Amino acid sequence: MSNKIPVKKKFVFLAVVGVALFLGIMLSFKPLLVAGGVAFFGGLTVFLLKKELAIYLIILTLFFEADVFSFELYGARIRSSQIIASVALMVLLILFGSRKIQLNKTPLDIYLWMYIGINFLALKNSTSLNRSLKISILLLSLALLYYVVINFVTTKELFLKVFKLMVFVGLAEIAYGLYQVVAGMSNTYLGTGFSIGHSGIMQQEYLNSPWGRPYGTLFEPDWYGAIAMFFAILCLILYSFDPSKKRKLYLGGMILSLTGLFFSFVRASWVGFVCALVILVIVRNIMKLKNVKFDILYKLSFLSLLMILLVFSFSPSVNSIIRQRLAVEASPSTSIFPTRFITSKYAIKSFLKNPIFGNGPGSPIVEEGTEEYDEMVDEGLSSLVNLEYTYSLPVSLLTDTGVVGLLLFVLLFVKYVRFNIRNIPTLDSDFQIINFALFGGVLALFISYLATNGLWIPFTWVFLALNLAGIKVAQEHS
Repeated sequence: MSNKIPVKKKFVFLAVVGVALFLGIMLSFKPLLVAGGVAFFGGLTVFLLKKELAIYLIILTLFFEADVFSFELYGARIRSSQIIASVALMVLLILFGSRKIQLNKTPLDIYLWMYIGINFLALKNSTSLNRSLKISILLLSLALLYYVVINFVTTKELFLKVFKLMVFVGLAEIAYGLYQVVAGMSNTYLGTGFSIGHSGIMQQEYLNSPWGRPYGTLFEPDWYGAIAMFFAILCLILYSFDPSKKRKLYLGGMILSLTGLFFSFVRASWVGFVCALVILVIVRNIMKLKNVKFDILYKLSFLSLLMILLVFSFSPSVNSIIRQRLAVEASPSTSIFPTRFITSKYAIKSFLKNPIFGNGPGSPIVEEGTEEYDEMVDEGLSSLVNLEYTYSLPVSLLTDTGVVGLLLFVLLFVKYVRFNIRNIPTLDSDFQIINFALFGGVLALFISYLATNGLWIPFTWVFLALNLAGIKVAQEHS
């Protein structure tokens, strides 16, 4: 199937020029809006003529999460990849409406749209309606991004190109984060003046810190850790099972990703990485994948992690950070356990107020003036807990959408796992390895989300969609 769309170029060009002129006349007092309108319709034209460019741009901008790469619209943060996806979605609607294409279905459709619907239904219980509405719309936009990827990646050739681009962009992101670490070390110990980022990329408290905790181009260091974990799993599997000459490249990617994972100091990602490997051994046996031999995988992962620990752990600075990140008896601001448990405890209390459909997406865990807030003040905890954020996806699902929303999401995830287990063994060898690696990376993400929440981040949905698209194109074009 060609990626060039059969649209009359002259007609599209004249339509775009006409709309741009209309915008210029009607909105001449708002030049930025005019520029945005021209850019939108210009992008629409380009994607209509060659739709593969849309998916390339989505991948290239996927990790541009920091403030400098986004803007706020009515209080909602709009990301670069979402802007491109909105134009691509318009292309899909035009082509579908003109009967040029049929939209692809996915195995998650029923549960996904039911879950999205529950989020909007839960708005009636929200005490912070504007925030809940924004998050519901965000979830809807991310689901539509998922469908854009599914409907744009429709051939084996395009899937492989997109996969290679994703690996390159992901490793570049990890490398940039490690540069921030090295630059911070050099500035501290050698007196150099390397830039590790600015306030548009990094949070203020990490500017000019000794280690320049790796952010890459992401909004939070937690998401850098998640990216490093995902690509560590991906490269480990590809290096272990791919017999081609690209193995050395995957070895380099594996070492880079494991180093980035270590220096992210994101505990949820550390746990997600280890647990995913253990689970993948079980899943490999269920799938009966003959090409997948985990003895090599575990030797490589163990030796890589051991090397990182031996090389870097002698440093007092690293030792201090590790002790701080793993401390159980430390104060809530430095330990995962008290903060996570405190927010979860109060979130469960909030959930019990509306246990069926929840309190609405992003509703405050504790509101000022309530008995729970006074209790936190008495315990000296109110300043340590983000009252609008739950540090766990399952707890967040319960609080936001109640038992119904949690059940639907669990069914959705089980459907995703079963689809991979049933279909990956039927694929050709190359696609079997790639999709098993993607499945392993997504599995690790959702394990790490037990202690954090990345459901509102675009890369979660793109990785999920690429995995399903890879299986679909491999089966349809075998």
